[in-house]
Amino acid sequence: MFSLFQLFVVLILLNEFNPLKVLFYSSIYGKSHLDFADSLINVLVERGHSVDLVISRINDGVIGTGKNRAERVYSVEFRNGSAWGNRPHLLNPFEDIPFYYGNFREWNKIGHEICELSVNDDRLLEFISSRKYDIAITSDFDFCAIGIVSLFDIPTRVTSNACPITPLQSIVIGIPSPPSTTIPLFQLADITTLYGKFWNFINWAYLHYIQIPEIKRIQENIFKKRFGDSFDLDDAISKIDLTFINSNEIMEKPRPLHHRIQYIGGINMASPKPLSVHLEHILSKSRNGTILFSFGTQVSGDVYPRYAVKNFVKVFEKYPGYIFLWKYEVQPGEERMFEKAKNVVLMDWLPQTDLLYDPRVIGFISHLGLNSFNEASYAGKPIIAIPLFADQPHNTDNGKCKD
Repeated sequence: MFSLFQLFVVLILLNEFNPLKVLFYSSIYGKSHLDFADSLINVLVERGHSVDLVISRINDGVIGTGKNRAERVYSVEFRNGSAWGNRPHLLNPFEDIPFYYGNFREWNKIGHEICELSVNDDRLLEFISSRKYDIAITSDFDFCAIGIVSLFDIPTRVTSNACPITPLQSIVIGIPSPPSTTIPLFQLADITTLYGKFWNFINWAYLHYIQIPEIKRIQENIFKKRFGDSFDLDDAISKIDLTFINSNEIMEKPRPLHHRIQYIGGINMASPKPLSVHLEHILSKSRNGTILFSFGTQVSGDVYPRYAVKNFVKVFEKYPGYIFLWKYEVQPGEERMFEKAKNVVLMDWLPQTDLLYDPRVIGFISHLGLNSFNEASYAGKPIIAIPLFADQPHNTDNGKCKD
């Protein structure tokens, strides 16, 4: 059986081949996850393959079906809205919210709810069964998509997600993650100290012996309730052929790996395009260079604390020789804050890749989501990181270690 990586190599080297039918099952926690799915789908379509997309909309704040070229799209959504948008890390991203293990259960509960909706969605199952797929690519923040595609005779099965490698992925693909050297994603620890090693071991033990087995047990019971006690999630997991990781191994810390893990970080980066006349005018005005400032798509202007906005503006005003190009939506009552900040330019949206590759942009202030980390690293731009949540502290720590 071909692995998907081998298939990709063949497709790149040959101009003539038999087109494949691909099912892409994507769990959407943020816009970057949909962007990642778009990139993989479009790469396949450009090489002549047929792709259908299933969206499991965990975060209903991410609307639409993306900019992909999928032939068919089916979306599973909460009937009364998702609780994901009410999670503290999205409502108050600038607050230092203490970590507690109950957070995981709250996040996982949302995943279990949409998993139950999906398993009992006859139209979804008909959507998948109506075609004979050669390959299934799933997101694996939990086991639900893996279980669903196992219901169908799809010979090659691949997992992926838009983040660095997760503990669940390493378990699914069967590689060790020793706590002495490997830090779980979302649970940053300083393993250069005895105290840090202790807490890293506690986190590792919780993930491997409590959290992930609990996710598996709950979701397996969801499948058994619908399809009978013979459903075996372990059997579905054992048939995974390959895992795609949306990061670059050069930018990650050393860890045990396996030939079935393929790093594809940067696959969703577009080639830089010429800047608009407006941006050309802005960049040409700066004496010393322009600094790009963006916290990505999940942090909108209405969640910034007023004190943070004031402090950013005060700092930027102290460097009049530089222009600060800030992705920020001004909120009512804030207009006067920016009146004296002549070197601060606000825009609701920025062509981040195009700007990072411009030599007049000399730095990047970022939350350091994975896409931003990849783009700035490939463009060779220095970064001031202000990580807020999710994989951002992990990416920041990786960046610091590469100095």
